Amino acid sequence: MSKSGLILRKGRTGNISFYERKGVPCVRIISKNIKQTKATIASSGLFGKASSITKTLRMLLLPVIAYPKDLVMQCRFREPLRKCLQLGLLQKGQPIETVPFLTGFEFNTGSGINERLKMPWQVTKTENGLVINMPELNPLKKIIAPAYTQSVCCCITAAAVNITNHSAVGCSSSQLSLPYTNTTVEQNPLLLDIPFVKDSLVVLAVSLKYIVLKKGQRQLVTDKRWEPAGIVWAAWNG
Repeated sequence: MSKSGLILRKGRTGNISFYERKGVPCVRIISKNIKQTKATIASSGLFGKASSITKTLRMLLLPVIAYPKDLVMQCRFREPLRKCLQLGLLQKGQPIETVPFLTGFEFNTGSGINERLKMPWQVTKTENGLVINMPELNPLKKIIAPAYTQSVCCCITAAAVNITNHSAVGCSSSQLSLPYTNTTVEQNPLLLDIPFVKDSLVVLAVSLKYIVLKKGQRQLVTDKRWEPAGIVWAAWNG
């Protein structure tokens, strides 16, 4: 003997939506006019603007970001810039040498660049770009590394984005290969050719990559615990 049941309708007719929830047929009326407060509209605008700007920055900083498609990282990266915009820090005619929230941002929360590399960053803006003055460096004392490390590659990338139209202004990258020994190495000032234009946000990001010797072979470490990357300096050229 056959059983008959309710014929469930699913879909949408006008502003009426038919659907099923936990086996129960439901009907929902969709409002045509959703009222939003001024604060909600403003917050939505800042969210979209921060998303667009950080998307451009992520593309420019690809040399230092190990996992650029990590959605959690993308959301975390958007938040510091949203705070800057919300607090009105990036105003025209009001340059900032060290932008808060962005300076010190870590792309990998499981391995901070400032924890792995104990070195102060001295950045100077010039007509030719950024000059990074690095002090004498003893890799064994200043860099925390995994066992059997033979050398460390330090990638330094500068990127600039226009806050008004969210477009890329430019980027420049350099790499330093350091033998992991107890020998002090003198570093010459590093020049990164990055243009300084009005209404641009400029950031300096650094990452470390480790080469270890295992079973007689040199290998690149791909463990996230040893892939530090972060922004060590950010400035607003308003």
